[in-house]
Amino acid sequence: MLLWSFAQVATGMVSGFASLIATRIGLGAGEAPFLPGGFKAIHDWYETRERGVPTGILNASTTLGQAFAPPLLTLLLLSYGWRPMFISIGLLGVVVALAWYPVYRDSVVPSEKCSVAQSVSRVAWRDLFRHRTIWGMMLGFSGVNYTAWLYLAWLPGYLEAAHHLSLRTTGWLAAIPFLMGSVGMLISGFTADTLVRRGANPLKSRKLLIVSGMICSAACTFAVTHAASSGAAVGIIGMALFFIHFAGTSAWGLVQVASPSHLVGSVGALQNFCSFLFASVAPVLTGWILDRTHSFQIALVICACVTFLGAMAYLSLVQKPIE
Repeated sequence: MLLWSFAQVATGMVSGFASLIATRIGLGAGEAPFLPGGFKAIHDWYETRERGVPTGILNASTTLGQAFAPPLLTLLLLSYGWRPMFISIGLLGVVVALAWYPVYRDSVVPSEKCSVAQSVSRVAWRDLFRHRTIWGMMLGFSGVNYTAWLYLAWLPGYLEAAHHLSLRTTGWLAAIPFLMGSVGMLISGFTADTLVRRGANPLKSRKLLIVSGMICSAACTFAVTHAASSGAAVGIIGMALFFIHFAGTSAWGLVQVASPSHLVGSVGALQNFCSFLFASVAPVLTGWILDRTHSFQIALVICACVTFLGAMAYLSLVQKPIE
């Protein structure tokens, strides 16, 4: 969190493109431990039948930030400029990090910590790649993050280009789909816990939620190409994000139930690494297509197909827990 915050502050002080890229790299490096570490903490603190709601809350915090960011950052941008905008967010992150660190405590007793550390040190990561479930999680989650990153990077630009809205207006409208994504996360967590308490298999029930959510998100993304108005587009994109984050929350729940206790962080990191690597193509490919066609239609269709293929990866490859 401190590295992420310092990178944000530094972004407000850059003097050229090279230094901008360097601060963006620092931002990514600082962000990387958040989800694997967060979901590992949830795994340690909660039993299987109780993990869905905390997982939804943790995941929803990311899209709540994305929902509040467009109107807040647009206001800062228009009022003070882009440099103070980055510096303000970075300083706020420093405050959050320093407030959180002394409060959190580990739920694992010291003797268990030693045995867990020894177990992790002997694990050869290459052995994890022999499991079909690992490949299903990595490839499947790539479909989740491809969709999430496309909308995160291009939603304001889409509303401006396709529906001719002003920057100030897009700042407020862009918040709505991300709020709907947060709702999807919370409902996913609640649904997962309810199914397990009623006797459903934890792995199969989460797999069902993932696949159904991704297919519905793909259908909504495809429907965006036929949206006749900005209001319809925002509503349909909101549903696409609702379903993709509904699926994504259960995907993180799947990491918790499909992995041995001492490998939850490692499996989560592998899932995130592969999906981030793949999803990083989304903003670049969309921009390339937009430059040549001056339309978001093809980019949105590609996104819908990638999401659907991700659902098929979960459906066909994730069959049993990692042993």
